[in-house]
Amino acid sequence: MKSLAIEETRQIVDVLFKEFISKIKINGISWELEFITHEMPNLCFKQLTGSMVKQYITGDYVAELPFAVYYRARAASVNDVLALSQPLNDIATLFYKEERSNFGYLKTVLPEGVEPQELRMTSTPTLEDGLKNNTAVFKAIYTFRYRKGK
Repeated sequence: MKSLAIEETRQIVDVLFKEFISKIKINGISWELEFITHEMPNLCFKQLTGSMVKQYITGDYVAELPFAVYYRARAASVNDVLALSQPLNDIATLFYKEERSNFGYLKTVLPEGVEPQELRMTSTPTLEDGLKNNTAVFKAIYTFRYRKGK
C-alpha cells in the first residue's frame, strides 16, 4: 500500500478533527490534538499513517486514515478502570450514526472530491500501561475510509 501524501493527510485530519471529532461532546470531556496537556479527564486525537488501499485507472483512489483516541481519567478501583472504556465506545456509536446517515454532516465539511465511505472503530479500547498514580489511559483505534476523485 502506498502512503498518503503529508499534505492530504494534514488536510483531511484538519477537517475531520476540527469540524467533526472535536465537536463530539461526551460528559463535557475536553479534546486534545496529538498531546495530552490539560487536567483530567480528557480525550486525545492522534493521527496514524494513512494509505491508499485501492487505485483506479481514472486516477481516483480509496484511502484509509487510521487514528487513535486516548481517554485519560482518574481511576481509584478496578470498577473505575472498567468504566473508562465507555467514552471510546460512545465515540464509535456516534461514528456509526454518522455512517448510517450517509455521512450527512461530514459531506458538508470535507473538501470537494472527498467522499466518505466508512468511519469505524477498528480496535477495541485497551488499557495503556496499567493503572499509575490513580490514573488510567485507554486507547482505541478508528479508521476513516474515503474515496478521492479528481
